[in-house]
Amino acid sequence: MVMEAERTVLVAGTPPPGATAEPVEGIDVAGRAGALTTVTPLRWWGVLLLRPLLWVAGRTGLTTGLLRKLAFIDYARWALVKTFPSNGAPQGRDPRRHHHIFFESNFNGTWDQYLDAFAYVVDRRFWLFWGSSYKFPARLPTKPFRDWIRDHNTQAGYFYSAYPDASATIVVSALHLQKELEGFARRTEGLDAAAFRRAWDDLLTSVQEDL
Repeated sequence: MVMEAERTVLVAGTPPPGATAEPVEGIDVAGRAGALTTVTPLRWWGVLLLRPLLWVAGRTGLTTGLLRKLAFIDYARWALVKTFPSNGAPQGRDPRRHHHIFFESNFNGTWDQYLDAFAYVVDRRFWLFWGSSYKFPARLPTKPFRDWIRDHNTQAGYFYSAYPDASATIVVSALHLQKELEGFARRTEGLDAAAFRRAWDDLLTSVQEDL
């Protein structure tokens, strides 16, 4: 998870001409992985709240443990956005007077599963990140929140998954299993058959959750 206090960003991707702006299942999906990107304008006092909050969270991992409860999240990032890049002439001065909170996340499962779990697990701390956004609804019931996120979603111009057939949990388990197997190979070098079998049985017992 990454958090940034303030930066200039270019939000990639807008719906093509004639396309609906309402996101549907299947948009920004690569195998098991899905992407969510929102940009929401903030009230003036939200900037005062979010600058120190994102600075502390980004340097201390304050919310990392909380988000790890949502095992299907690959990645999540909030950033406070001050300006938007120009697309060139004839575009004039950026008319936006508000800071925006930029949120992007990759996850496994459907939008509704992701957003419902987010609302219940992150609970009232949720408000710290989005509470100062205009028209932000209460977290419960979750349907108004899901609708609000859909209204502010920006479709990605390009979305790629290195492991499209694997969930976040599968990747973490595979990395842990690889580490255990490498240690097992070192520990069992030179053992006779009986000792190797005992060590192998112990290994299988210890890594059951990863198989």
